[in-house]
Amino acid sequence: MKKLNILIFLLLLLGYSNLIIAQSENIKYSNYDDMYKSVMQHFNQQDYQEAIGILESHLKIFPENLEANCINLAICYSSIEMFKEGTDALFYGLDNNIWYNKYAFFSEIWTPLKEFCTFPMFIEENNLKQIEAQKNSKPDILVLKPENYSPDKEYPLFITLHGGGGNIPGF
Repeated sequence: MKKLNILIFLLLLLGYSNLIIAQSENIKYSNYDDMYKSVMQHFNQQDYQEAIGILESHLKIFPENLEANCINLAICYSSIEMFKEGTDALFYGLDNNIWYNKYAFFSEIWTPLKEFCTFPMFIEENNLKQIEAQKNSKPDILVLKPENYSPDKEYPLFITLHGGGGNIPGF
């Protein structure tokens, strides 16, 4: 009976340790910066599968960063010659109401993916989404005044502009 209890205890311990290992591999990051740092660390170590796993599991967690995450996911897939999955990642963004800056794909990093059969279809659909989005777009202006602002006092003016399909919160 004592041996049976020890065996059961060891089996439970083994099962629990496997659960901890499985959970550590599926870490959910509470903020985008920590997730991005982890992805870049894995990418720089050429551990593309781990970077892919993190990105895929966080696409819905950080929807405000969907464009960057889809691009990074496509680059990771392309790095391991999984070109279909790479273009699928880009299409995922299009399917979820984002479009990409047309200049984003001029870099040489996209050369292998550009040769994949669905990439030209992606570019065409992306261009159509961009044109459609620009029909209804208007510039946003955000004016931040100094603390204790007084209209009777002169202040220095600092103007910043952004582009590439971004927005004020993203900038």
